[in-house]
Amino acid sequence: MAATLQLVVVEDSVEDAELVARHLAKAGLDVVMHRVQTEAEFIFALREKQPDLILSDFSLPQFNGLRALDVAIANAPDTPFIYVSGTIGEERAIDALRRGATDYVLKSNLSRLSTAVERALREAALKADQRKSEQQRREQEIRLQRLTRTYRMLSSTSSAILRLRNRIDLLDEVCRIAVDQGGYERVSISLIDTDARVLRPRACAGTGRPNASGKGPTSIRISPEAGNASTPECRNPTCCNGSWMLLWSEFNVKGTLPGANSALLFADCR
Repeated sequence: MAATLQLVVVEDSVEDAELVARHLAKAGLDVVMHRVQTEAEFIFALREKQPDLILSDFSLPQFNGLRALDVAIANAPDTPFIYVSGTIGEERAIDALRRGATDYVLKSNLSRLSTAVERALREAALKADQRKSEQQRREQEIRLQRLTRTYRMLSSTSSAILRLRNRIDLLDEVCRIAVDQGGYERVSISLIDTDARVLRPRACAGTGRPNASGKGPTSIRISPEAGNASTPECRNPTCCNGSWMLLWSEFNVKGTLPGANSALLFADCR
């Protein structure tokens, strides 16, 4: 392996740690070892060093091998954990493997250490690839679900535009469709008053915090100043040049539409 491996070694004996390092170097492994003796040092090393591998003695004056395994699982669950001990015993070794240890090597048989390390790293890389593939699969499923919801929502919106002639009824129906079929938590349609630079809500649906009147969000002032807390953060602003149209974008309107999954629809009536 060409890459330098970061190892955290739970070991109270400097001599034993150096012996482990020599065996790994002899096998051609380039490693940087961080030796710890206490639980606090171990937790700190796991967080700071983010090791590729953990080696641990089983019996330590200030620490316990099984406790070390529990700490490793809690703080670095995907990092291989190998016991290197002269006192572990077969029964306790089997119990440790059941509890999540990757392997164990006796100090009297360190010639097997490099093989165990390489196998543990291969298995860890394979599991990482599997997790990545599973994450990508879930993300693809989520994107497909979103596309399906969007298609249904736009189809229903088109039908509503053909069916409803009253503007208020239409805006209310579009908000309802966006919540029921689009999956949005909060939807609001506002009219853009370009002279006053204010968004004036005309319809809304979904969950959200009402204003003082209990009828939904208050008007939102549009400010050209960057960082203004009342400024909608539009990623795709457009203009309709005379006739009114619906602009569909996701926003994070601070203090007006609580919740990360919200949508605003703007109707420009200039």
